Amino acid sequence: MIKTKLKIIEENLDLVKENLPNNVNEFKALGLVKDGIYKKIEALIQEVISICSIINSDLKLGISSNYFPAFFSIEL
Repeated sequence: MIKTKLKIIEENLDLVKENLPNNVNEFKALGLVKDGIYKKIEALIQEVISICSIINSDLKLGISSNYFPAFFSIEL
């Protein structure tokens, strides 16, 4: 399950890299492409949160009421 999520992250990151302009002004002028980049970044963040939640659950660190503990209850 985590491998699938990592693949989704990698694919979305590649799409963002391919479509990211060289400077901020070009980015601001992108219109709908800019919105697509935002959505891909949002999807990346959701997958990272999901992976952290899976690890949190697998390590039996408890059920969190929000995302904050999913990130900070995992000790590396």
